[in-house]
Amino acid sequence: MTTHRPQQPTTDQEVDVLAPVSCTDCGKTFGTKYQAKKHYLRRHFQGERPFACEKCGKRFVVREPK
Repeated sequence: MTTHRPQQPTTDQEVDVLAPVSCTDCGKTFGTKYQAKKHYLRRHFQGERPFACEKCGKRFVVREPK
């Protein structure tokens, strides 16, 4: 039989992980750092764009699954 583990007390560090993350350029908020990073790379990053679309040739920073 499966039992529930007692709830662990949260630390300040864990609370920071759960807090919304804001984009440093436009202020839009995201639920996770991962989502904020993908937004930044897609909308604000001005560096190299190594991934090209096979259909139109437009270049992107992040490779999307097919």
